[in-house]
Amino acid sequence: DRVLDRLPVGSVMMGNLQQGQTIENPITLQPGKCYSVVASALPPVTEVNIRIHAISPLPGPGLVLAEDKDTGATAVLGRTPNCYKNALPMAAPAKIVVEVAGGSGAVAAQVFEK
Repeated sequence: DRVLDRLPVGSVMMGNLQQGQTIENPITLQPGKCYSVVASALPPVTEVNIRIHAISPLPGPGLVLAEDKDTGATAVLGRTPNCYKNALPMAAPAKIVVEVAGGSGAVAAQVFEK
């Protein structure tokens, strides 16, 4: 469950969300780098979800590249030793999407890179 061997990327994403609402943050996925995202929420939030979406020139939410498998108010996408790796040989634009899927309240998330 460790992500301590990874460096934070960008600032902490924070929001006070109702059920079904999201916060999003753009990111450039570098080739050869390994990404993890950790999100946590305070009660009464009961479910937080994390996804990495490709940014496409076409309208719409973009292809989901990765999503967490956790349940509860804390989610980790890319637990050690796993992570999300950009398979392209070049930098790729993407966005981190954090959703409150149960309850409502304060949520925060941080992206890490190795």
